[in-house]
Formats: sequence, C-alpha cells, structure tokens
Amino acid sequence: MTPPLITPKKRIALLKALASPARIEVVEVMQISGPATVAEISTQLGRAADSLYHHLRQLEKAGIVERQGTRLSGGRSGAVYALCDRAVTADSSQESPAEERAAMADLGAAILRLTERDMRTALTDDWEPESTFAGMHDFPLVQRTKGWLSPDQAAIAMEKIQDVQNFMREHAVCEDPGESGSRLFALSLVLSPVPERRKDKAPATETETTP
Repeated sequence: MTPPLITPKKRIALLKALASPARIEVVEVMQISGPATVAEISTQLGRAADSLYHHLRQLEKAGIVERQGTRLSGGRSGAVYALCDRAVTADSSQESPAEERAAMADLGAAILRLTERDMRTALTDDWEPESTFAGMHDFPLVQRTKGWLSPDQAAIAMEKIQDVQNFMREHAVCEDPGESGSRLFALSLVLSPVPERRKDKAPATETETTP
C-alpha cells in the first residue's frame, strides 16, 4: 500500500513540532519503550512531569503521538501516549518552500544540540570505559568527512546511511539490557551539500605602474 502524501503545510507543522531537544527525547522514549504515560516518560528522562505536558500537546497536535487509553502509573491513572502508526512521505515533485527548509534547519539544530549534550555527558560524568564492553574506549565516534559526489554517488551514500539507520532501529528495543550487556547508543546523521564560499570582493589584480 502506497503511504499517503502529506501536504507541505502538514510537513512543516511536523518538523516544527520535532524541532526541540525535549520533544525529540520524548519521541525516543516511545521508540525504545513503546507507549508510555507522562510519569513513565518523566522517570526515563529525569525531567519533571509538569514540564512534559506542553511538549506532548505539541506532538499530539502535529499528529506525531496519540493517546491510547489510560493506565495506572505511580499509583495514579494517567493517559498513555504512543507514536502514531502512520507511514507518510513528502511529495518530492514540488520544491520545498522556504518555510519548510527553515523548519528542517531548526530540527537539525535541535538534533545537534541533543547530540552535543549526550557526547559531553558520555565523555565526563557517564564515562566509565572499564565497566563496559571491550572497545568502548573508541566511543563516542566523532568524525567529519567531505567528498565530491555526483548525484548518483550521493544517492548511494544515502542508501548506506539508511542501512545504518535501519540497523539501529532493529535494535531500538532491548528486553533486558543488564543480561545482554547492551548499552543505549544514539546516532545522529547530517549529510548536507556544502555551500559555495563566495568572497565579497574580487581579488585585487596587479597592475603595472610607471614611475
């Protein structure tokens, strides 16, 4: 079944809703642990429950999460939130409007802020290589590489990146991390054309002068 197309307006609303490190984390909790109450999300993120309601409302309004009944959590009944089970794709036959590109840039910035926080934490308070599995000293893996790619080569790079993303998604759920010796990892990816660096002024040319 072909996934339904979403309008540029709907896509912009979705991107704007996700352009927040806190909301990205909320979505990640549900990706890893499944449907959850505010109290359960609060416990996993170490955030006050009251600070999460606004973010959940924004995600719900954008159609990213939905309520699925209630259940007891922490001795209280609370709404259960789950990721919407809808496969969507953008209509690539139209050029992305400027507002959509700006929303994508905001989302990328939010992901990078979250990535920086995780990386710094891994290298400081949370960094205990002697208590983790072999090779842990090689993480976090931080690299930046440039290369000249033709359109076909860029498409190949995207396919390889998608393979890595799919591998991570296949291991998003771990029933017993303690038994398996697993540790939660985050992967952030940015593949972007590099804008041409233009000089404001043309280089001065040498001219002959007569004494």
